[in-house]
Amino acid sequence: YDREILQDLDVLILTQTTYHPADWIKGLVENWDSKLIEWVREGGSVMLLHDMVGFRGRKVLFPEVCVKAIGYTYDFNNPANLESRTCQVVNPGFISSKLKTDQKFVHLYSDHIQLESGPKGKVIVREGVKKRLPVMVAGKVGKGKVVANGMISVSVDEKEAMPQGVE
Repeated sequence: YDREILQDLDVLILTQTTYHPADWIKGLVENWDSKLIEWVREGGSVMLLHDMVGFRGRKVLFPEVCVKAIGYTYDFNNPANLESRTCQVVNPGFISSKLKTDQKFVHLYSDHIQLESGPKGKVIVREGVKKRLPVMVAGKVGKGKVVANGMISVSVDEKEAMPQGVE
């Protein structure tokens, strides 16, 4: 993340990324992470998507909002099973005035990351059935805002798709 680029942004959406574990690449990513953290503390806003919340090799960037990813739910073999993709809005006010409390929806992708909210994190969306664990948490960090979103907008058959409705 270049400071010149970040200064022109209101919100950075950081989608799931992969990188080779070579030391120089890992060091570069860690350097970017520290710049991103500083930018948010100074007033920037970031939405972390899917694994970027701190899952499968990605470090937790804002533990005060999202302590960690605690697991994920999926049903790759049965895309018709909506239970593993059903979520519920529980505290929409922090991120949107258009969402309604208790509104349920089914996201497109076949899994979502389950989260543990931190001391400054508010649960925005949780699983709609079974464990009812947090799927999206948000909070203030310094002068900025962080949204840790365990969902990602890709369809079940892995073709690109635009989010629909609440998603």
